[in-house]
Amino acid sequence: MKRYLFPVIIFSIVLLTSCQKVIDVNLNDSDPHYIIEGNVTDQAGPYTVRISRSINFSDLNTFLR
Repeated sequence: MKRYLFPVIIFSIVLLTSCQKVIDVNLNDSDPHYIIEGNVTDQAGPYTVRISRSINFSDLNTFLR
């Protein structure tokens, strides 16, 4: 019993005393950019092109269809 007690205690100490690091990401505001996505292949069929605009990370996400 004592043989297994020491590894369990060491494991518990390591598990309970883990460190935490706060990472502060600097998300700068930027001007909106237009994004053009297209899907064109050599096959026959409907091809799609989508135009969207980027927003800042802190702006509200309003999705328009």
